Amino acid sequence: MKLKSLFIAALVLGGLAAGQASAQNSEKEFRDNTGTRCSLTASHYYVPIGQSYSYTVWTAYTQFSPTPPPTDRPITVVFYGSKNGVPDIGSGGETYPATFPGNATVNLPGYFNTGNFTGTYFRYAVIHRNGVPVCVTNAVSMILQ
Repeated sequence: MKLKSLFIAALVLGGLAAGQASAQNSEKEFRDNTGTRCSLTASHYYVPIGQSYSYTVWTAYTQFSPTPPPTDRPITVVFYGSKNGVPDIGSGGETYPATFPGNATVNLPGYFNTGNFTGTYFRYAVIHRNGVPVCVTNAVSMILQ
């Protein structure tokens, strides 16, 4: 279990270090030794009260073995980040309540600014396949007013 925690920490730190430099609408891709590439964008980077917003996650895999095609291996998106520079999601992350096919661009709707969450947010996602973290996206910055 300790090895898994170290792996997740390395992915998270690597994603933050690389993602913070190019937070807004980055097309930058991140890749690890599993052959997975991924990125994160947001529909809006300034969200007034009463407006909805969404995230888009892109993933791609390079096939290294004769296992089933990547689209047969669904992914789970787990968000991490901070509000006004302070981590605001627990250590387990916030899992988006759906799974998606691999090698896809998926829209993650369902977010709404009610006015109770004013602040500057940084979000990044860890992509999991079969419960194993395989990629960390870039971070995006968003202001909720």
